[in-house]
Amino acid sequence: MNRLFPSESAEKSFRLHVSQATFSVRLLINIAILTRKIFGSNASKIPLIRIACGPLEALVAMHDAEPGGDRVMNSPHLESCGVSANTEDQIWDLCVAGSGPGGSVVAAKAARKGQSVIVIEEGGPVNDSVGHHTVSQMMADFKNGGQEVVLGPNPVPFAQGQAWGGGSEINSGLYHRLPKSVEVIWRKATGLSARELSVAVDEVKKGMPVEKQSLASLGCYANSPIEAIKKSLRMEGGLVPRWRNYSSGDFQHYGMAATYLLAAISQGAERAMRHKVTRLKIVPEGVRVYFSGPACSHDLVARAVSLSAGVLGTPEILWRSRIASPREFSFGFHAMIREVARYDRAVNDLVDIDPHQAWTANNQFKIGAAVSTRGLLAATMAQKGLPFPSNPERFAAFYISFASEGKNGLVKIGNHLAPYFLPSRAMKALGDDAARLLRKGIEASGGTLLGKPTNRYSTVHVFGSIPLGSTELVDGLGYVRGTQKRVFVRDASLLPSHPQVNPQGPLMHLVTALENRRLGI
Repeated sequence: MNRLFPSESAEKSFRLHVSQATFSVRLLINIAILTRKIFGSNASKIPLIRIACGPLEALVAMHDAEPGGDRVMNSPHLESCGVSANTEDQIWDLCVAGSGPGGSVVAAKAARKGQSVIVIEEGGPVNDSVGHHTVSQMMADFKNGGQEVVLGPNPVPFAQGQAWGGGSEINSGLYHRLPKSVEVIWRKATGLSARELSVAVDEVKKGMPVEKQSLASLGCYANSPIEAIKKSLRMEGGLVPRWRNYSSGDFQHYGMAATYLLAAISQGAERAMRHKVTRLKIVPEGVRVYFSGPACSHDLVARAVSLSAGVLGTPEILWRSRIASPREFSFGFHAMIREVARYDRAVNDLVDIDPHQAWTANNQFKIGAAVSTRGLLAATMAQKGLPFPSNPERFAAFYISFASEGKNGLVKIGNHLAPYFLPSRAMKALGDDAARLLRKGIEASGGTLLGKPTNRYSTVHVFGSIPLGSTELVDGLGYVRGTQKRVFVRDASLLPSHPQVNPQGPLMHLVTALENRRLGI
């Protein structure tokens, strides 16, 4: 292993990061390490082993370009409990499992109505001193260090947030409304009216400031290659608004912690961070909720429970509670194909993403900038066999995304559920078209494509493990079967179809509309 790293700190950071990964990812990386020791750099030429070498090379390059994540993970507060003494001694009106966009909307509405609310979150508060989109942030604020994988003939890497506020605290904050064509599908699946969704959109805008970045604050992104791609391919799009405010000259990012969760806490809601809900049991008083921390276990009783623990976390709770079986769950994602290009000018500020996007008129394909901070740019380049450049500001990674289509679901691996996916022939053909379109656009924008062309998928948007309108596990309002309407789902598990845009906005609109109907607002 020493031959892979130029420094001891990079190797230490790498090893700690790998220890966070899911079993599947750790297995792939350990296979790659073993074969690398035996065959050296030729290991990546072995067909079956090549699948494992990709994650290894990406992680090595990431920690080479940006070591030091081990300092974040060695923080002593990770072992503290923090659950107040009276948590188990009262009956709560509502327990919310998960503090992401879905759970936060539920918690704020319930607290505003005077209900006693407790929010249980597996992660902790985001450390503002840790750089956004850095390896250190992945290790501190992402589930499994951002190292999860969809099982299949070509494993698909993906990442989920795990922090107070969920993915809203660590994403790029790009705001979209649901495309009209998709809204029709969601309304049919949920029974919600156009007016109910419109009211929800307005309500979310009032609670979460949305603003386009000013030209002066765009820096090198004022001359975005994506704008040139959009024009050359005759696509729609442009500068996308974000959950941010730019009036101070810098910006303030608005996630759930500073908005909905803050409102819930100010109305008396309690919280239990760094604790995970493990299972539920229906009891005469309501629902007994079992949850645990790094070195402790607890249980409490609530009259109602909102499952907002994520696309994998929510199904796991239902499975462990013997309410559902793994075969009842599905899995969807936005497939992303990435390319790296070099330009004759600065196109990357190495801090934030280019907030421009372009999409086809039917929303089938969307092109955007992949996160290209030092560590993540190095990882993307390494998977293409490229060294990290001395002038990284002239290099950028772009993606084209489209809807997954094929056989999918969740499968039991130990005490967890893992997603699997087998792409259909139609999706493979779509991926070929997408890859050609992206390469054509990059070349038309003045970029020089680097490395071999690829059609391997990755993703950052997963959803639809319990899709409304397509499962008997929940009803139209998300109430879970067999729980006497005491347990309901409120996260991206519910999305009836691929949203075709960054999903935080559509998810919050959907959850707000569902809660307004459930509460009779």
